Amino acid sequence: MNRGDDHAILAECERGEDSAVEEYEKAMADNLSAPLREIVARQYAEIKNAHDRVKNLRDVPDNLAKTNLIEMSRRFRIREDLDTSQ
Repeated sequence: MNRGDDHAILAECERGEDSAVEEYEKAMADNLSAPLREIVARQYAEIKNAHDRVKNLRDVPDNLAKTNLIEMSRRFRIREDLDTSQ
């Protein structure tokens, strides 16, 4: 896969997340009981968070994504080294 494929896949994932977000927003506009509203609100927050993560991944240029992965890997190795030295 290349960057174009990744972008297309993530764009399609975002479309699916958009649909889920819209449905949860409709549900929250309904007159729900307090316990049900709490469940729907919690699920909505999780769906919205997933949507935003997919959107951010889609919008990250390929080089920046690789740089971030390398930096995260480097930090993890440093933490591992610190943990094993104690």
